[in-house]
Amino acid sequence: MSTSSSPCFVVLGRACAGLAAFALVACSGGSSADNATPKSAAPEPSAAPVPAPVAPTPAPAASATAATPTPCGEDEQPDCPLQAWMRAHLDKPLDEPDFAKLADGFTRAAKLVPDPSWNSGTPSWASLAKSGAEAAQSKDLDTVKQTCKSCHRAFRSKYKTSFRPKPLPI
Repeated sequence: MSTSSSPCFVVLGRACAGLAAFALVACSGGSSADNATPKSAAPEPSAAPVPAPVAPTPAPAASATAATPTPCGEDEQPDCPLQAWMRAHLDKPLDEPDFAKLADGFTRAAKLVPDPSWNSGTPSWASLAKSGAEAAQSKDLDTVKQTCKSCHRAFRSKYKTSFRPKPLPI
């Protein structure tokens, strides 16, 4: 095997994020087999390429967001905001029954009226909630259930039509 003292050079290349980096590396002297292996490699670039600045996307207008609410409340969909709140603060305590939590839930529900006009006339949202709280404090489960049914009869359809996906005023 003969040794050669002529220098050799190897070009190393690497593609990263769509950019190419190349380095020219000197090889050691010796046989041609030795010359195929670089003696030292150039260090890799330490900084990633900086992307061009992009203007931020403006947030959609409130009217655009309101026009495309997230579907909720039906089978295979998440609960709507009031529906989830009612399940946690009224349905669950009703199932146990936990009258203290029911009374608290009805008291809080009175403040969740989606349309202030629903507090005028008979029945009103607030008066039904107050009746439910009083029935819960008296531990009158039948009246609590009847109050729920009365509220649903009075407001469920209007609520589903106009307010279902809207966030609660909490």
